[in-house]
This record gives sequence, C-alpha cells and structure tokens, in this order.
Amino acid sequence: MAMNNTATSLWERQPQARISLWKALEFFEAAYRARNLSPHTIAWYKQRLTPFVSNLQGRLEREPTLADLDIGGFRFFILEKQSEGKYRDHRFKRPSEEPPSAGHIHGFYRAVRGFSSWLFDEGLVPVNIMASLKMPKLEEKELQPLTTAEELKLLNAYSELKPGECRDKALFMLMLSTGLRRAEILRLKAAAVNIDEGFITVWGKGKKQRSIPFGHKVGWVLQRYTLLHRPELATPNVGEFFLNRDGYPMTVASFEMTFKRAAKKTGIARLHPHLLRHTYGTRSSELGIPTLTLQRFMGHSQPSVTERYSHVATNERLKRERSYDHLDGLDLRVRRPRG
Repeated sequence: MAMNNTATSLWERQPQARISLWKALEFFEAAYRARNLSPHTIAWYKQRLTPFVSNLQGRLEREPTLADLDIGGFRFFILEKQSEGKYRDHRFKRPSEEPPSAGHIHGFYRAVRGFSSWLFDEGLVPVNIMASLKMPKLEEKELQPLTTAEELKLLNAYSELKPGECRDKALFMLMLSTGLRRAEILRLKAAAVNIDEGFITVWGKGKKQRSIPFGHKVGWVLQRYTLLHRPELATPNVGEFFLNRDGYPMTVASFEMTFKRAAKKTGIARLHPHLLRHTYGTRSSELGIPTLTLQRFMGHSQPSVTERYSHVATNERLKRERSYDHLDGLDLRVRRPRG
C-alpha cells in the first residue's frame, strides 16, 4: 500500500524517517540473529540488501534513510543488475558476459520484500513499502539429474584406498545417498554419523532435525575414511566429520574446489553440489519411496517441492523404456535421416 502526498510529507517529518538505511540493516540483522536464524540465512539477506543500499547511496550522493526507500529506487537497482554480467561478485566462478539468471534477480526481490515487511512489523515505517512490488515470474526448468553412467564415472574416478581420494569419494557417495545440501554436509558432525546403524542426523533449514539412512557401500567408504584417512583433529573443539588435511573443518572454498576438480577430472562439466541432491531425489522417487517419506529425508517444507522428483523420475523411466519398443527389434528397413 502506497502513501498519498500528504501522508508522505507527514511521515518524512517523523524521527524514524531519518534513520539511516545502513543502521536499519544492522537492526534487521540483529533481529534475525536474536531469532536464532542460521548464519547462512542472515548472510543470504546481507549479500542482496547491501548492494541495493549501496546503489541507492550512489544515486542520491548521500547516506540513504528510511524515507528514501521506495519501489522506484529498487527498480533502478534491478535494471542495473540485469545489465551486469553473470557471476560478477561470485567468490568461485569467473565473471561472464551473460546476463544474470532469473533466479539470481528473483533473490533480490525476495530479500527487499522481506526487509520491507520486517520494517513495517517493527513499526519503523507506516506502510509496507514493497508490499505491492510484483515478483518476476521464474521459468520452471526441468531437473536434470546425473545419469547412471555419470554417477559411476564420478565415483569410480576416486579410490577409497588412496588417502588423498578417500574423503572426496566418501563425500560424493554420502551426498548421492542422502541428498544433503552444501551447508548440511559442511556442518555434519562426526557424532551424527552412525556407520553401524547406517544413518546420519542433520540439522536442516529452520533448525529442523532429521535422520536419513544410507546404504552398505556408503558405510564401508565412510568407515575407511574414519578409521584410516581422516586427519587428526587440529584442536579438540573440531567436531565436523569432513576435514581438510590440516585437521580443520572443510570450508566452503575447499568444498567448491573439490567439485571443480571433480568436474575437470571426470569431464562432467555440469557437476555442482546441488546436482547430487537432484540425483538423490530422482533416484529415490524411481525406487518408489513415498513422497512424504522423501520429503522428510530431503527436509522440504512443502510436498509440492518433493513432487517435482516424481515427474523427473517418470521422464527418466520413459527414456529407458524407449528401448522396449518391439519395432526396434524387427528387421525393418527404415532410413535414418541425415543431420
């Protein structure tokens, strides 16, 4: 809901209208920390709201206040973002001339709307300024899991017998067997990996705990890593399961580098962490795991998200079942088109 000119004029005279947007961002971050939201969630908002406020400050040529927050200013920011190349501020990927993805732009909308709602709920602004901001439509892309051949290629490229490769093989196998997210695999505690019983316990989004089973072959590789190749702890306080060679927990940077090296080693250029999660969801659905069970294993808040994997699994089955067509087995003379 927008304010009329009179209401806007009255609002701009109020003390809170002169609060710096930078200070408001600090309040916002503190409030989310007090709510015990994950550092990942807080960082997600910060990475999207900071460029917006910086952009506004650059255009105003002064420090922006709450009175400067409006939809028009945000749209100018989005136009500039859309003209930038892909991965401009990414920590691990090289900048590209391609425009940013729709999902990347969508994130800025979600962040600024969340910030605006919080300002209104806290009584810092008289109306939810961004409430009428329409979200851009996202193209529904079909998930493309790893093929069985690609799974084998990835896992067979590493030997659990070699100290330098055992950790990476254990990492890939556990992700393919449980569908863990990046943050979940990095936070996974050694005490939460029950190799004897074949399950792990993780804390996912929204601080929700869940347990996920894994198979015998995964257990064998995890056991070899634990007993023979896991480094000595750098300090007694280290409790994470996957460690770097120095005995400290695996970092985001080393995790991303592990996948980058694996993509180069296997020739699977599209390899990335979430692809393993998609593959787990698809294979589990193919095996007939009920949607509600799979939803619990994957930590989805809505069954509609999990149901996407049923659709992908159906398509994967159709691709394989194409070979069942009896006409392809007949000595039938049909010329294949060229090109």
